[in-house]
Amino acid sequence: MKISTNKYKKDSHISSHVSSTLTAIAERERAAATDFVSSVLRPDARVSVYLYQPIGATGLRAESPGALFDIGPVPPSAEDTERQYLYQCAEAGRTGSFLQSAEDCTRRVPQTTQIDAAASTSYRAFNGCEESREAQIAVEAARHGFTSPRRDGPPVGSYIHHLALAPSVHGFETVATGRLPVLGTIFTVTHERRPVALHEYSNLVDYAIFIAEEALEIRATHLLGAAHLGANFEGSALEALIDDPTSDLAVQLVVKLLFAHHWFFPYDAAAHALMQHALGSRAAVDALYAAHGWSAPRSLHGNTRDDRTLHATVRGDLGTLVRHLAWYRLGKEFRSRPGALNDAIGRALNTALLLLVGSRASVPSLRSRTLNRGPRSGDQYLAPSDTLTALDRDESLLAPVFPLAGIQSLLRTNPKLDRFAPSRDVCGPGDTEGHTRTHLKPVRFIEGFERGGAPRFSARMHDGMRDRSRWLCSYAIARLATIAAAERGAPVRPATGGVDA
Repeated sequence: MKISTNKYKKDSHISSHVSSTLTAIAERERAAATDFVSSVLRPDARVSVYLYQPIGATGLRAESPGALFDIGPVPPSAEDTERQYLYQCAEAGRTGSFLQSAEDCTRRVPQTTQIDAAASTSYRAFNGCEESREAQIAVEAARHGFTSPRRDGPPVGSYIHHLALAPSVHGFETVATGRLPVLGTIFTVTHERRPVALHEYSNLVDYAIFIAEEALEIRATHLLGAAHLGANFEGSALEALIDDPTSDLAVQLVVKLLFAHHWFFPYDAAAHALMQHALGSRAAVDALYAAHGWSAPRSLHGNTRDDRTLHATVRGDLGTLVRHLAWYRLGKEFRSRPGALNDAIGRALNTALLLLVGSRASVPSLRSRTLNRGPRSGDQYLAPSDTLTALDRDESLLAPVFPLAGIQSLLRTNPKLDRFAPSRDVCGPGDTEGHTRTHLKPVRFIEGFERGGAPRFSARMHDGMRDRSRWLCSYAIARLATIAAAERGAPVRPATGGVDA
């Protein structure tokens, strides 16, 4: 059956383990990206553009990090091809395997390789859906003008010139680290090793950068939601992140970026690794993704970095994404005060990590000579977990303190914690909105931690709490209540660092 080459129907080929919300978002993203690419490339252009999504599809290996979907215009001679079959495994042949390698993925020079028998075998073995293989080869043959002895295999002996679909560089630290957001792959296939006369070959880098800029904007808008990325920079979560990094909007955006990290950096799921260090197991962090409506990375490489290195990597990645998105919103290069953006992201990231993977702890008892009026006995807060004690916590962050009796009361009246579903939903994919409000007021705020884990208190009490902190406090209570419910009455873990609890 012939379908429009610019629209996607409900696709039964997408793996069912992905949440229904993410499946729908992925379909809309592909449709929007396809419309854009079709508007800038001629139907007969000899260039293929594939959008990477970390989801499964029929016939893909379980080890694959995801699928590559053809979002380029379909040549007139192949217009009867059903677009739902135009995808391939992200580790097959010569077009997607480099997505797993930071060194190969972030090179700005097109990689030219000859399609040999091994590549053809890999392509057919890793893409288990025969209909998909045949449809894709038919479109590629019409697009690039090659012939292949197999209806479902690439042309052995031809040369493929491919490049990561990555936007332009913002900031020299990105050049130094080589960490770029990657949206997929772009390539052309020729008989010659260096077809300098071919326009699509000589301008492949320009194609990649131009298309990736728009693809990045499309992905961010669909995944993070228009509620957080409005039509303008002013009033968006991006502005809140820069101006008030511990505000509700800022922290919500960072939580979304953490869960969506592998959609932008497929070659290194550093955010997942950071949270896994804190929670201690992949099952625990995967459950955290699922609780917010996200899917964890499909495949992971061995990670040997310590917490400090992982934290710095994630912080830099979020800064790269924010620079790109702020540039797009402002229509000009984003220039903040020296170091201001990194400082703001650090504060928001540390606050977000406390909400996501912080441990429940009791406030240390304080001698009366230290404070004339100390916190009540049994007050609870979210402390850095034992595996994150090496992080640099000199930056200020925000963590409210709550009475244990209040948390226990909430558990008695709402044991399934349904009350806090909107607090998690607002950090899920897409346009999820809704802010749970609670009558349990914070006793005080912690704005940082000592090296040993002891809290540093803010002078601002709950009476001075602004409305912007409603969601933050609600989420903190939800995290504390979830931990308390899981412990089933186990004694509360004292704060780290050897202080008296």
